[in-house]
Amino acid sequence: MDCPGGEQDNREYVRRNEVQRLLSRGDVVEISSLNRNDALVTEQSSLRAAKVAAIKKEVIAGTYETPWRIRGTVERLLDVIA
Repeated sequence: MDCPGGEQDNREYVRRNEVQRLLSRGDVVEISSLNRNDALVTEQSSLRAAKVAAIKKEVIAGTYETPWRIRGTVERLLDVIA
């Protein structure tokens, strides 16, 4: 079976192959796509919460850097040097 392009198509291709493999072995339990999506959202929410917590910690410590802060620092340094 050829796998068409795209990440979603690739996941579907892998899932179908796995289902076919399991069917050849006997009993199969398949989790609905809704449950898979719920698990993905939960995982993404956990990752997002961890990223936000890390950024808050950096902000409190004064070590959080953004391109705008760096640009401002460079511009002030250039003003001092010039």
